Parts: sequence; C-alpha cells; structure tokens
Amino acid sequence: METNRYHKEFCSIVGVGDVIEVLVPIISQPIISQHSSASPNDILPPLPDKEEVIGFVRLGLSLESVNYQIKRMTNTILFITLIVILVGIFISSFLVTILIKYNKNRVVEFVDELAGK
Repeated sequence: METNRYHKEFCSIVGVGDVIEVLVPIISQPIISQHSSASPNDILPPLPDKEEVIGFVRLGLSLESVNYQIKRMTNTILFITLIVILVGIFISSFLVTILIKYNKNRVVEFVDELAGK
C-alpha cells in the first residue's frame, strides 16, 4: 500500500451487518532539527529524518443507519409520487367534468359534425 493513500472495503459482519472499513496509514513528519534543550539523561525516542509509516488507523462504520435512511427516503418518495398521481387524476377528471357540463352542447355539435349529420 502506498503511504499516502487509504484503503476502504465494504464487508458484512455477522451480528453487525454491512460495514464500511477504512484503513489509513499514519505517516511521520521529518524533523529538521534535533531537540536543542535535550540533556543526555532525557529519554527521548529517535526523531525520524524522513517520512515513514509508523502505524495505521482502522475504522469500521456500520451501514445500518445509512440503509435505514435510504429505505425511509425511498418510501417517502414513493408515497409522495402516489399522492401526486392521485391528485392529478382527481384534478383532470374534475376539469373534464366541468368542460363537458358547461360545454355539452358544443361537444354534441362537434360529435354530430364528425358523424356527418
């Protein structure tokens, strides 16, 4: 693995469910100058002079809440779509009823013209 890249993986864990796992390297920063105030009796770790991987952070996040939110939003969108369709059908049938009721004579005349009477 490159030192400046992370790794992610989707997996399923028994008892937990779907999980996204991210693995990120911890990279040391080079130190240009040594400790100037350090005495020989101080216990200090050696300071790196170049970038190197000194460890990894591994983080696993459950996708349960994400999947729940997706399911909830899908159901909401389907419900709203159904309501919009039903309202559209109601409004169009209402408008057709009004048009026929108030323009019945004109509709009859138009149909008679088409029939050739």
